[in-house]
Amino acid sequence: MSRLPLFLLGMVLTGGLVWLLDRPMGDSPALGRLLNPFDGFWTNAGAVRPASGQDALRLEGLSAPVQVRYDGDGVPHLFAENLEDLAMAQGYVVAADRLWQMEFQTHAAAGRLAEILGPDFAEPGDGKILRFDRLQRREGLGYAAEQGLKGMQADPRTWSLVEAYARGVNAYIEGLLPAEYPLEYKLLGYAPEPWKPLKTALLVKLMAQDLSSREYDLEHTRLLRHFGAADFAELFPDQANRRAPIVAPGTPFDFGPIDLDTPEAYAGGLPSPEALAAMEDFTDSKLGMELAAWRSPKPPSGYGSNNWAVSGAHTASGHPLLANDPHLALRLPSIWYQVQLHAPDYNVRGVTLPGAPGVVIGFNEKAAWGVTNAGRDVRDWYRIAFTDAARSAYRHEGKDRPITERVEEIRVKGGEVLYDTVRYTHHCPVVYDERFGPAKGEEDRSGLALRWEMHQVSNEMATFLGFNTAYTLADYKAALEGFQCPGQNFVFASGEGDIAITQQGRFPARWPGQGRFLLDGSRADHDWQAYIPHAQNAQNINPPRGFVGSANQYPADSTYPFYQLGEFEDFRNRRYVEQLSAWIEAKPGGLTPQDMMALQLDNAAVYARDLLPALLEAVPDARTVLGSWEGSYDAQSMEAARFHAWFDTLYTMAFDEITALGPGHRLPEWHRLISLALEQPQSRWWDLQSTPQQEDFAALAQQAWNASAGEDRPWWEARGTVVSHLLNLPALSRNSVPAGGGPSILNATSAEWGPSWRMVVELSDPPRAWGIYPGGQSGHPGDPGYEALLDDWIEGRYRELLFLTGPEDRPESTPFTLTLQP
Repeated sequence: MSRLPLFLLGMVLTGGLVWLLDRPMGDSPALGRLLNPFDGFWTNAGAVRPASGQDALRLEGLSAPVQVRYDGDGVPHLFAENLEDLAMAQGYVVAADRLWQMEFQTHAAAGRLAEILGPDFAEPGDGKILRFDRLQRREGLGYAAEQGLKGMQADPRTWSLVEAYARGVNAYIEGLLPAEYPLEYKLLGYAPEPWKPLKTALLVKLMAQDLSSREYDLEHTRLLRHFGAADFAELFPDQANRRAPIVAPGTPFDFGPIDLDTPEAYAGGLPSPEALAAMEDFTDSKLGMELAAWRSPKPPSGYGSNNWAVSGAHTASGHPLLANDPHLALRLPSIWYQVQLHAPDYNVRGVTLPGAPGVVIGFNEKAAWGVTNAGRDVRDWYRIAFTDAARSAYRHEGKDRPITERVEEIRVKGGEVLYDTVRYTHHCPVVYDERFGPAKGEEDRSGLALRWEMHQVSNEMATFLGFNTAYTLADYKAALEGFQCPGQNFVFASGEGDIAITQQGRFPARWPGQGRFLLDGSRADHDWQAYIPHAQNAQNINPPRGFVGSANQYPADSTYPFYQLGEFEDFRNRRYVEQLSAWIEAKPGGLTPQDMMALQLDNAAVYARDLLPALLEAVPDARTVLGSWEGSYDAQSMEAARFHAWFDTLYTMAFDEITALGPGHRLPEWHRLISLALEQPQSRWWDLQSTPQQEDFAALAQQAWNASAGEDRPWWEARGTVVSHLLNLPALSRNSVPAGGGPSILNATSAEWGPSWRMVVELSDPPRAWGIYPGGQSGHPGDPGYEALLDDWIEGRYRELLFLTGPEDRPESTPFTLTLQP
């Protein structure tokens, strides 16, 4: 056979293969584009920044040059002549490192993932992506972002910086060729779109959603209906475990409660049987299991954040120390992005959210600040009774009130468009009705509406931008004024010597039990009637004990005059209070930054300390394995893995009556299991439903020990921590993370959550700071900077944070320089 026919045959086959690969296969991307040697993933194999020494880049919209100096960790230090140029340059450099992450997260917030992933991504046919998009829209994320945008527009400073930031992002996008698109765009077969200020608002609301979605109204209502008032109160005691609150016990409050109209049916904080019966359609267990499949998963319990500040009177340097480590989902690219921003009378360093201007957690020349989640419940569910077949009105205080409608257009990859009409009441969106959620039949005229403070006009960006130039205690207080949702604990320390913490947010003043259960949307006395005044939010300023802090615990003890509803920590808070108190007493030379780092990395489990003696007394055989274990969840500890398997098995067995009900319910908190073990070892809850005999605590502890006997791995392996890519692609993830820590431990590392940024600041002049996070500056998997800091994070090592005083300071510290010109 001659070579010509073979050549022609090869050309035909090659052309056919190219044609085939260049077409999408279902929801999968066109692989031909991904494999193209000229603009496929090969072009993403290295860093994306221009080489050092390149001619200056020119950006339309700058008024003066901006110098960008990159240090050895890839952190940009930006020097501009005014704040708008600084924000524009920040948008540009962050986009260069994190463009896909920025945009993907805002698509998730807006309920637009089906546009790029299709209706289902990981599991074809399950429709989870489309359901997620509908839920985001029905919970009002887009509406909330529009309200947030109004708040930004009302403040000239915020708006000018958000607009300038958007111009910087767009300048980067406009300069990209398709060959230069980040890898994920090529993998999924789409292109970046222009960045608008609304995307920044969406990002802020996405973070608010992540930090305020731990309400259990529906779960509690179903459990109360199933078990009755006495058993429910025993398993889920209200206002329990107020140990070691944020505000030091004994702090006086010079204000009283607000008078509220409390329904008679809620005397004692629990709804009456009659009130429960009126909401029967949403409180039976079968519907609860079905509804669970339609709701967003809640963050795991035991993971939150830590922050504290120690007075200079108790430090080795004589200057205050501040520490913060927010516990969030472990992701690649990393949630945070390090940056230094410098302009006249403006110099700030720390981490920012890719997609938003300024610094969120960090320090300036005179002060530092950090944030933890308040854990307060700011989301309430209301049963809505529609009054007509068209559901155009609903009942409220004996009258018909009209609903408004918002039509959501959901585009699906492949061309399909879905229109979902969401009804809005004065409680805000009706999330679940005959159009979305478990099928209840057209004749059913009830729905579930979500009251969420996030749906109000607000401007949380102004608070963080205010912190960037907050030098004094008065500046800190002023910056807090407009912060509404989610509730956060803002810790502060200044070079002047002040330390402070405030639980800030716009919190409803509640009657006892309000928001703990499903509320009746037809009654005005179930509405939010008032808000706690900002000045009466829990705060602690320069307390006599010499430190302030938070770990998601109760804000104050029972002398605080307002009802405190939420999910609060009971172990990490006790640990940092005990340690700081002991160190202040025992270290006459004062505390050091290294002490703060050691406390952030502390692996001691207070719950193990509380429960283990009783367990060992009940099961003497366990002493050979755990008798000398000190309760530390170190990475290589075999004892930690064995104990946790035992503890977890006992926990599940003890509350088997609840687990038997299926999804849509919750188990009691850990502190309740421990209280039952120590105080009620003969309680009926120890009796295993699947056996004929009557178990007590000792018997069930023995059964749990036997059932968990197969656990013989080191703790890190048993826990199985993964730092996953946002698309959960194993090839772009770190799939094995041998770190210590665990749930309700200061070093709170789980399978998918953990310390997303560890920071320690000494408020000397100039300040010194150290930090680390699990990832790297670059969001490009082919870049060496993609996970450059992850190994140090795993090993508990910190990097000293370079803080330059000006554009000419220490030129040897930044080997890479880029100039952005008008």
